[in-house]
Parts: sequence; structure tokens; C-alpha cells
Amino acid sequence: MGADDQGSVTPSITPDMVYAARKRAIGADLTPLAEAPVRIRDQYTRFAAELNKLATPKRAVPASDLDPSTGRPVTPEHLQGIALLADELAEAIRAAHTDFQSGSAGPVAMTMDERTTGDLTRRAGFRLPEAAGQAREVGRELRAAAETLERIAAVPTDACRIGWPVCPQHGNTISATGGRSWCRAMGCDRRWDYDRGDIPCPEPVRWRVTDAAGGDGLMCDGHALDARTRLAGGTVVPLGDEPSGRDGGR
Repeated sequence: MGADDQGSVTPSITPDMVYAARKRAIGADLTPLAEAPVRIRDQYTRFAAELNKLATPKRAVPASDLDPSTGRPVTPEHLQGIALLADELAEAIRAAHTDFQSGSAGPVAMTMDERTTGDLTRRAGFRLPEAAGQAREVGRELRAAAETLERIAAVPTDACRIGWPVCPQHGNTISATGGRSWCRAMGCDRRWDYDRGDIPCPEPVRWRVTDAAGGDGLMCDGHALDARTRLAGGTVVPLGDEPSGRDGGR
């Protein structure tokens, strides 16, 4: 038995409960769990343990985090945890496919001709390799999202932080594909093993850029270089060379 944060009692989930839920879900006359092979019983035991982890809170969760109107805070650790579940799902699907291939995928084999049933049983599992691959891809995408969140959090608050990427030396010359990016300028060897457009610009600010209407902001070398080619009637001034009265803030 376990208790939640408010002191109420939550019943522990057992392998037999997982088995019963599966039986109800698929409507099949499964072999009683007590007579199941050790490997299958171990599988139910592992699933029950994972469900108990999810059902038992490890820390107090503010009510605002559970409010559907505000949603839950998404962290890299949260996404990594979901990725682990995707890995476990992929492994469970792979194991099920192995069962199909060996012809041990269900009690129906005991009620029909053994050879015919074995062939049909193996054929019924043809979707599983693709399903396992999709689960593994889900895990990879979740890890990539977690890495992006970590990079966003690592960008200094006083950096340029403009939302589109530049080369620190050549400006608007960045290309990206497949989660990697690089500078297109001839002779530039700058490469990044992530998409620079996924994070705020991390470069230090060195320039104040002011447009014709008087709106201004601080930019790094690369963004200031690009602003010079696009800005009509504005100014790009190095920090420290500004007119008296400017404090150099953002």
C-alpha cells in the first residue's frame, strides 16, 4: 500500500492485476498467470513495478502543475524519462515479435492444426518490427528535444538571444539540416553539431542597433553585421561609443 501527498491510500499494483487488465482489454482466454512461463510472469512483474512508480509521487506537486489550463512544466529530465519508457516499449514489442516467430504467441495454437496455426501466428506479427522501430524513433526524438531544452537553458541571459542564427564572423550565412548547422561563407570552418536556429543566439552583445523610428536593441557581431545590410535609416554603434546618456542596457 502507498500514500499520496494528501495522506490517502493508494493500492499497490500486482502482476495479477496487470494480467487481469490485459485479459479484459483483449477479451482472450489467456493461460492463468500462475501457470505462465517464468519469462512472461517476469514481464508482468516488471510492468507492475513500473506502474507503481508512476502511481506513487516522489515529491509534492504544486496544484498549479496539475491544472490543465496551465499544463505541467517540461524539463529535460522529464523528457529523458519518457524516452526510457519508449525504449522499454520497443524492447517489449521486439520480444513479442520473437514470440510470433517462434509460434508461441497464443493459446489458439492448441485448438487448430499446428502447422497452419504456426504459419498464421508468425504472419500476424508482421507489423511488430515497424512498431518497434517507431518506438525507438520516439525515444530518439524525445532525447533530441531534451538536449535542445538543455542548450536553451545554457544560453546566458545577457547574450544576444535573437531567435534566428548567424555566424559570429559572417552574419546571415548559416545553413542547417539533420540537426547540424554550418557557415556557408567560403573559408569559414565553423560547424555545430546542433541546429543553431533551435536556440536563442548565445553570442555576446557588442553593438546597439537603432532603426529609423528610434527603436533599438543590443546585438552580437553577427547580427549587427546583418543589420547593416538590411537597416535603412538606422545606426549600428559599438557599445561604449554611444552618445552621452545611453547606459548600454538592453
